[in-house]
Amino acid sequence: MRYRVFALAVAGFLVVASFTALVLVFIGKQHLRNLETTCERIGRWAKEQPLAPGSYPQIGLPAAISPPPGSQVNVVKTSQGDIVVLLKTDIGWKENYDGVLFSTRPLSPADVSKDYYGREQVEIPGIDSSRPVIKERITPQFFRVYFDLG
Repeated sequence: MRYRVFALAVAGFLVVASFTALVLVFIGKQHLRNLETTCERIGRWAKEQPLAPGSYPQIGLPAAISPPPGSQVNVVKTSQGDIVVLLKTDIGWKENYDGVLFSTRPLSPADVSKDYYGREQVEIPGIDSSRPVIKERITPQFFRVYFDLG
């Protein structure tokens, strides 16, 4: 009898833990979708502006497309007119960060290189003083990125 009660308690715990994990995965994916939508809006807005090709760190944005509080946005307009958005969502000590990167066109092999440790990093001049390391490719145009000075 004690073992049956124990087995039921373990089974109940596993059901709750599984449900919690599913909810957290859903929330994480929804958060990424929201960040992607924000980056797309910033990209469209930047394309409509009379920006010369170059780098625009911490660019001022209209309130309607502002990123989450505490974030920083860097925008690059390439000589071909493409827009690349780096949205730093979690900025830490020594300018380390986590964030997302969005491009109005898929990144080409020339836009990505390997660092000393073999990790893929973004090689778009002006996007950041560091080279964002690719944590995850969500789509050909949207990436989870980070920078960690160590």
